[in-house]
Amino acid sequence: MDAIQPIPLLELPQEIVELIIEYVAILKPVAEARTSLQACSLVSRSFSYWARQQLWRIIVFPLHSGTIKAAHVFINKRANKFIRTLQKIQDKGFISNIHSLHLVFEDPPQTPYTPKILQHRCLNPETSPLQMALLQLLASATLRTFTLSNVTGLSAEIVIAAFFSKNLQEITIHRSVMRIERRFGGSPFIPKITGELANLTRLEITGGYYFEILYMLVKRAEKLRIQPSPLFPNLQTLVLSVPGHEDAMIMLCENILNFASNLQSVEFEIHHAYFRGQFVSYDYLESFSHMDSLFTFRLRTIAPSTVKWVESSQRALLNFFTVRNLAKYVRTIELHYQFSEWRTHTEGDSLGTFDQGEYWEAVDRLLTSEVFIHLELVKISISIRYYPSIHNKTYPIPPEELDDFAEFTLPRINKASHIRLELNGEFIFSREQAF
Repeated sequence: MDAIQPIPLLELPQEIVELIIEYVAILKPVAEARTSLQACSLVSRSFSYWARQQLWRIIVFPLHSGTIKAAHVFINKRANKFIRTLQKIQDKGFISNIHSLHLVFEDPPQTPYTPKILQHRCLNPETSPLQMALLQLLASATLRTFTLSNVTGLSAEIVIAAFFSKNLQEITIHRSVMRIERRFGGSPFIPKITGELANLTRLEITGGYYFEILYMLVKRAEKLRIQPSPLFPNLQTLVLSVPGHEDAMIMLCENILNFASNLQSVEFEIHHAYFRGQFVSYDYLESFSHMDSLFTFRLRTIAPSTVKWVESSQRALLNFFTVRNLAKYVRTIELHYQFSEWRTHTEGDSLGTFDQGEYWEAVDRLLTSEVFIHLELVKISISIRYYPSIHNKTYPIPPEELDDFAEFTLPRINKASHIRLELNGEFIFSREQAF
């Protein structure tokens, strides 16, 4: 009997090659998928074409400063290489396959020299080739996701181009501050972009003040005579730092939250560096009352591990759910605590600070009341970082401590037959503070 001869890879039908590449592209973790796609791109010409299409779908472009002397040289070289690559993929048509771009500045060295100077060189609207490349991408009809992280000199042109790139569906701006500019619209790509608002389904602005971003967005919409309420009627997921500025809250409520009837998931971040002690003024709470599709509510607290911050989170939760009709559709409530302590962990004392929170009984009663008729899951995640330590290690909070917390602090939720209570926690020994 003749041996079965394998089909040469070059003769595989294109449909099979596509299926192989699509399967590799969804492997988890993402880094493994990208490594595998890079290997596939070397198999043959047919494999190379489809693998490159998948590789260019999501671009993560990290910029870090390296050593202080070579920092600006490194960033300029990385940016120029990125531009040349974009020009090549434009010629080959691959730019139409880019669906997601993440621009990340790593945390710069703690010196007075670096952050604004380096990023100004990289994102200066008049001189930066990277700025032009980003605007070129934002003008693409296929880009769906755009992320900026740790950018201290964020250009107004990039911000406006993102919010008015009509095909974008997701925007994330994390720990980024917009630079105030007198001049706007000098790029040849701006007129191609800013005629129509992005059809956002997800918006995240966290890790800082964002009054300038909202102000620029609203003023640009007014100039173009775009006045829908809300600005993004199809928004389904909103992740925001709680504003420390009342004017930011006014703009947020009037232009994004007001009549946001499609919002399914809302996450608020209380960060000790920006929070001013009041979650939302009662005057603005009515903006939330039209969220009749809200199924998931998350509240993330990033702060020192003190009773004050536990109670700030509790008050925020209670304050939010005083809004009429808001709670009746909610199915999941998640409370995430990322705390840090300057002391040594004491055995059996992981949750001592949490037990002292004044409003746990009120939270326990509220979430088991008739208001939450569809509530199915309450999830509380606790991460406590102890510093300074001689090593970096992570340990789970003992299950018996979590069980005691559920039994004695949240007895009604713990016993409710229709609500599942999930508690998980960890304590981290760290050489340095996390925030």
